[in-house]
Amino acid sequence: MTTAPKPADAQALKAGGIIRQVEKDNFVVRLRVPGGNIQTDKMIKAAELASKYGRGYCHFTFQQSIEIPYVEVSRLDDLKAEMDKAGLRLANCGPRVRAVTACQGCRINPYGLVDSPALAAEADERYFGIGTPAKFKVSYSGCPIACANPQENDIGFHGMVDPQLIPELCNGCTLCVRLCKSRAGEALTMNEQTNLPEKDPSMCIFCGECIYCCPTLAMKPRRTGHAVFVGGKHGRFPRWGNRIADFVSDAETFELIEKVSTWYQKNGKRGERLGVAIDRLGLDRFKAEVLGDRFKTAIEWDIYGSRPAGVRYQTLHTWDPD
Repeated sequence: MTTAPKPADAQALKAGGIIRQVEKDNFVVRLRVPGGNIQTDKMIKAAELASKYGRGYCHFTFQQSIEIPYVEVSRLDDLKAEMDKAGLRLANCGPRVRAVTACQGCRINPYGLVDSPALAAEADERYFGIGTPAKFKVSYSGCPIACANPQENDIGFHGMVDPQLIPELCNGCTLCVRLCKSRAGEALTMNEQTNLPEKDPSMCIFCGECIYCCPTLAMKPRRTGHAVFVGGKHGRFPRWGNRIADFVSDAETFELIEKVSTWYQKNGKRGERLGVAIDRLGLDRFKAEVLGDRFKTAIEWDIYGSRPAGVRYQTLHTWDPD
């Protein structure tokens, strides 16, 4: 027979992903799902546990975790024992690195440029649960569509690609130019003399639309990597993340998570989110102490839309009228 934890243990339970509800002696049990991917047998088991220990339903959090609500405090130990046996792990809450989120990336999405689920899984194994002054959220997106909201996390990444034209393969169809204008910006224009697309590097958002759409494979990746954002957050006072680096490699994303979280541990006040600490101490100081001269952005970005200055929001489809 299990015994109920003392009321003083509620804070410790919360740190381990077991969160007190409004209803007395009931807790939400949060399961850890790095990158939003979970094996089907574990998902079935989570549903079974929700029926056995909760009220027959699960909740999917915005952090891609699964929660089992309405678990009575007296049954927590039994639930955790069954979770351990099934290979289900607890998530967390409070001032620490949370479960890393991700989109499906290049595994599923044809626009995907990087393997965001694999990177999220590795980052989660490395950094999950490390203590920080307040919550610390990490996300990976496969491309500039940014489904995992990198601009709204303490540190977030999205894939990016620098296209280059192989002139002898281009048939002058103009599809890349039309799609760039309608979906990305106006980085590409057609040269009437050569009948080839030309790129304005200062206007490119590195989305890879031109590579994806090219029927003759004339557009190729010159380089790929990640854009990096820091200091983003939701909440009562949301903050858009600062774009601090471009074309960072897979391995360098882990290095930056470590550098940024270490800076935050050293400089952040208790309960202060990273973006607030950056605003208090200055972005220039943050960049100097964390990035040095190694990491830079490719061009100057507009903080509100993370797009080159002068590039307006575009229509969604090529068939939209001018």
